[in-house]
Amino acid sequence: MAVLLVEGIKDPMVAGLVTVMKVNVSRDLRNAKIFFSVLGDEKERNRVMAGLERAKGFIKRELAHRMNLKHMPELTFRLDYSLDAREEIEKLLARTDTAKEV
Repeated sequence: MAVLLVEGIKDPMVAGLVTVMKVNVSRDLRNAKIFFSVLGDEKERNRVMAGLERAKGFIKRELAHRMNLKHMPELTFRLDYSLDAREEIEKLLARTDTAKEV
């Protein structure tokens, strides 16, 4: 999935801006949730989400060619905010370290 999103999609609003964080596939292989992260603000994230939704048909066709599945899962894209949370925690820790030095 990561290689397909980075190399396969030619949409400049998506290409190179997406990092796949996790993919959850249902037991029956009918649904797949793709959690991704985007560097940038909320506006940039929304643009990338819109680009992924536009490219969903292409992504499903490409995956079907690469995988040997009886049914191609329905794809759902979700923003992953874990990197944002990590960055916020690091900032708080840095402030705590700075406060200890004073």
